[in-house]
Amino acid sequence: MSSSSILISIITVTLLIIDKSTISCLAMKNNVTFNCFPREIEALLKFKSSFSNDQSANMLSLWKTNSNCCTWPGVECHSAATSTRHVVGLHLGYNDSSPYYNMLSSEAIDSSLLELKYLSYLDLSGNSFRQSRIPSFLGSMKQLQNLNLSDAGFAGVVPYQLGNLSSLHTLDLKGSDEYEDNLIVDDLMWAINLPSLEYLDMSYANLNATKDIAKVLGMLPSLVELRLSNCGLNNTNLSLNTNYCKNSTLFINNLQHLDLSQNSLGENFSFCFLHNMTSLSFLDISRNNLFGSIPSFLGDLRALRVLNLGDNNLFGTKIRFTCMHL
Repeated sequence: MSSSSILISIITVTLLIIDKSTISCLAMKNNVTFNCFPREIEALLKFKSSFSNDQSANMLSLWKTNSNCCTWPGVECHSAATSTRHVVGLHLGYNDSSPYYNMLSSEAIDSSLLELKYLSYLDLSGNSFRQSRIPSFLGSMKQLQNLNLSDAGFAGVVPYQLGNLSSLHTLDLKGSDEYEDNLIVDDLMWAINLPSLEYLDMSYANLNATKDIAKVLGMLPSLVELRLSNCGLNNTNLSLNTNYCKNSTLFINNLQHLDLSQNSLGENFSFCFLHNMTSLSFLDISRNNLFGSIPSFLGDLRALRVLNLGDNNLFGTKIRFTCMHL
């Protein structure tokens, strides 16, 4: 074989080796395994161990050591283009349609959650926390944007430290018939530090001792949906009377959904605060022992789609609703 033929053969073999190496590198790049940070895996496993019931029949049964926590049910990881990703969401809510048989049960929310520095979504709704208190340390998780602790068996005073969650968009602390009045809100002033809050539900919590509620709610510029059903509200603490309308600024300008049903607003309640709530599409003030006439201006609320004034002592002529939008 001539020297030129040998040289061509060497070049060909070299190119084949380079080509195979390139293909191998590309294959490795396209099959990157995205993993959690070890500290966050450890925190999640500690959080799992805080639940005492049989975990073989709930989603935590698939949370196992030496596995990728980004694939665990209920765990959401950041979608960054890196091989290691932070945990940003825990979707652990339970309801009757859940594919897992058992709700989670614990005596408290474990502080291991503090190791999840990037957690922005926390849903523990529908589980059982056995009349424990909502922990104040949640107020130090300032990256939280959505917090759902509804129907989870909490009791005691809602911690004012929740007011430190300035990025919060959704706060759901709704109780249930079973634990009615066990969750107490004795002061709501901390809520004025939540400028981004769009959704607030405290139904079935006891707000009977809370003062200046209307004033506080009027300082939440982003609030769109407010649910305060069966909270023990009266006109002493809510102050939605004629004097409020004369001497105060508007209630909540951008509100679209308002549920004040099953309270004790009574005969001094005034509808006047609704005058300029032009975005309101849902209003429920049923079962409040209201007296008097139904104001005709309700018909001018063009966005209104649902109006429930049932089980009160109201009277008056039929309301003409603009464009028959109801």
